[in-house]
Amino acid sequence: MGILAVLVTFLVNINSRSGIAGKNCSFASACKVLAYITGYNEKDGAEKIDYYGITTSYWFTDYYNYLCEIGMFPKDILSENKVDRALMESDLNYVYKYLGINATIDEKKDRAISNESFINIINNNIDKFPQGNKLISINVGIVATSGEADSTDSVFNEPYTVCTNKGSFHYKGLNLTGFKDKTIEVLVVDDEILMIKDIIDDKTTFKNVWISDFYDNTLFVNMYGVNREFKIGGTSENVTGMIADIEIKDGKLIGITIKKNITDTNVRILLYNSKSDSVIHDDVVITSDNIFYTQSKDYIEEHQPGEQITISQEDVSEGEMYVHSKDNGQIQILSINKSQGNPCYEGNINIYSNDNGVVIVNELPIESYLKRVVPSEMPSSFGVEALKVQTVCARSYAYAHLESYAYPEYMAHMDDTVNFQVYNNTVEKPEANEAITATCGKMLYYADQIVTAY
Repeated sequence: MGILAVLVTFLVNINSRSGIAGKNCSFASACKVLAYITGYNEKDGAEKIDYYGITTSYWFTDYYNYLCEIGMFPKDILSENKVDRALMESDLNYVYKYLGINATIDEKKDRAISNESFINIINNNIDKFPQGNKLISINVGIVATSGEADSTDSVFNEPYTVCTNKGSFHYKGLNLTGFKDKTIEVLVVDDEILMIKDIIDDKTTFKNVWISDFYDNTLFVNMYGVNREFKIGGTSENVTGMIADIEIKDGKLIGITIKKNITDTNVRILLYNSKSDSVIHDDVVITSDNIFYTQSKDYIEEHQPGEQITISQEDVSEGEMYVHSKDNGQIQILSINKSQGNPCYEGNINIYSNDNGVVIVNELPIESYLKRVVPSEMPSSFGVEALKVQTVCARSYAYAHLESYAYPEYMAHMDDTVNFQVYNNTVEKPEANEAITATCGKMLYYADQIVTAY
């Protein structure tokens, strides 16, 4: 995933496959991390060469083979009877030599390396790895793994898949048993979790989940494509078909906020480039009509109204950058051209690093989103009454898509093209805004379910 995820929760590691900071780092886990940041691609895999007598018996064979092929490790560094061993200081000699770092370790005092030490070594030398800029650390809440959910859930079509509040990820070689409903910190590259760093919290808040039904004191919830059930005492009103934020601990619902009014809900829209043929942008040129800020993991910078800034892939190498304007100002993206010219956006602009450039997601309230959907979908000359109908259909369509992310790697519910609803191809129109205000929060229902209206 362009964006990389972090998982946090308590993990009982009986086979040394996943490792948490403070524990000794397994040689197998180190192989997975090192392989990905030096260019390994899970889809391509490494040439199926067996360097220690076993080709398929161990989950990390492909990673180890790859590192041997590129010359990082000698082919005899592992022996068949010591495959499941810790990463040693002597192993790092080979890594340092491969990177051209002069840091010889005394093999006579060979010691095991902790996860924390290994992660620090990687971070301190991250610019020396060909794909080091793709490695990020984030916190995620675990909804379920493929072994903990109904096999019919489409999110688990592939093995070793985990659904989180930041999207779905693969976790080959890791043991995620015991992490359900917890928040953990993980190292990721794209949509692959490489290592579990730490446990952040023993509970998680899952936002914008869909309550599909309630009966027999059971709440049926669709959480990002995974169906879960929670026993509760009861509800004071009908909550079926509503969006909510829920807090879960050990499989029990300990907090819930029902979003009765759709105006309480944000939507995340993936922005295509000017040609509408790709979600990848070379650079992003941004300005605003008010004071605005760019914010990454390590800093926040203030910019003056009208100032133009360019954000490149290198600028978001840490994974993500936020842009927001003071007092709900408009953010204009000068590097995107549409029929209206350079579009302006309300809410926040989130920018993610990608192999070939950057990806842009606009997060804003649904009612604000409609201001630039309705006039893009229907000419304002059709009149306010027709625009009201268009608005209710567009709002229903958007609300129904909050059930899951169409682009989980960027946590985007929809994009801005005809793939979903055309967004911001046309500037705001007074007639459309009048229709949106007049129908605020109104949607189409059939048998208490929101209609996905095309």
